[in-house]
Amino acid sequence: MARLTSLSLLTSGKNNVFFTEVVLRRSLRFVICPPKRYNLNNATLKCEKLRNTREPRVSKLVRMRAFIALLGFLFTIPVSAQLSNDPGAGPHARAQAAADLIREAAKTPLAFLPAGLLKQPDPGGDLAFLILYPTNEIVVVRLSGAEIREALERSLASYPASSNAFLQISGATVIFSPSATRERVIEVKIGDSLLEPSRQYEVAMPESLARGALGYFKIWDKSKIVRNVGKTLDEVLKGKTDIARSPRYIAR
Repeated sequence: MARLTSLSLLTSGKNNVFFTEVVLRRSLRFVICPPKRYNLNNATLKCEKLRNTREPRVSKLVRMRAFIALLGFLFTIPVSAQLSNDPGAGPHARAQAAADLIREAAKTPLAFLPAGLLKQPDPGGDLAFLILYPTNEIVVVRLSGAEIREALERSLASYPASSNAFLQISGATVIFSPSATRERVIEVKIGDSLLEPSRQYEVAMPESLARGALGYFKIWDKSKIVRNVGKTLDEVLKGKTDIARSPRYIAR
């Protein structure tokens, strides 16, 4: 959701809301009419009030500063990457749900499920039907924060084009720049905490991925495996039809 409270940065003093309305009218030359009432610095910004506000004389300096700040605000709002029907081209509702179940089975803070192990198109129904190799065992790999970030860079390297290396994730939120040609990952959170490059994390994933499949051998290999969960993908996903509609990748 757009953070309307950030508009308070546009001006200073007790007339923040008033000057913001002026900027919206005079600098952008259109009127924003929010469909609902929003609280902005303990004041209510309503469509009718915005339409009826008379424009006072405002110094060019105030207008210029407010206009620049508003542009910066508008162009830095994080937007969730759209859910994709192709698990290799972006967050996929059923694949994310499968990753959630893998993480829960392994009791780890993070899980990876690569697009290369998922059927396309999605056959629907039981989540186990989504998996190409359902007898693949679930294992836990210990990775540093830096290695996790590198893996996410590989995952996003071809975005928005489809790639078998794209990772459906559970337990993390990734803010990235789709326009960047290199180092697309801006920020990673594991749960509510920022990813720490030197910290070690346990990550659940299919055994084939843990052994470096789909090019991930450049980041880890089987020596990073610390334990076997003792269950296959089929055993964990069979009979489940969960859907996770909130994307874990956020474009900025």
